[in-house]
Amino acid sequence: MDNPMEILQLVASGVIGYLLGALPFAQWVSRYVKGVDIFATGTTLAGTANVFWNVGRRSALLVFFCDVGKGTAAVAGAWGLGIEGPLTLIAAAAAIVGHWASVFSSFRGGDAMTPLIGVSFALVPELTLLAAMLGVATVLLMRNHQMRSAWGICTGFTLMLFWRYWCF
Repeated sequence: MDNPMEILQLVASGVIGYLLGALPFAQWVSRYVKGVDIFATGTTLAGTANVFWNVGRRSALLVFFCDVGKGTAAVAGAWGLGIEGPLTLIAAAAAIVGHWASVFSSFRGGDAMTPLIGVSFALVPELTLLAAMLGVATVLLMRNHQMRSAWGICTGFTLMLFWRYWCF
């Protein structure tokens, strides 16, 4: 890591990851589609679940794919800069932080579960699909709609980590 160009690439991947993660799709879609301030309704978080419950299903689906895309794009951006291995997690973590505390929305955001799906899909797609099935099952079995998306994603992500690092 003595090469200044490598350091510059890592910094650039972090900045790009943060800026991608900071794009407030939930805020934009909610305001455009229904005139709703997503930060003033429901859970007050700019995320897919809040859009689903307070704006609509189609809007939530659009936000979901945009937020997954920005997590995936952050990792792809790091790869595009020539960063490989564990160092890609710099861009991934930056995208998650960007979603959580967006510079474009006064450092407010969502809980970053959906961009985490995108990051996971970019890094380990086969395990992300398995984790998604468990996550969806968890969401369907839980009754408290305010926490079930977080529980579903965390359960799926835990399975993914367990499978990846302890089973094989």
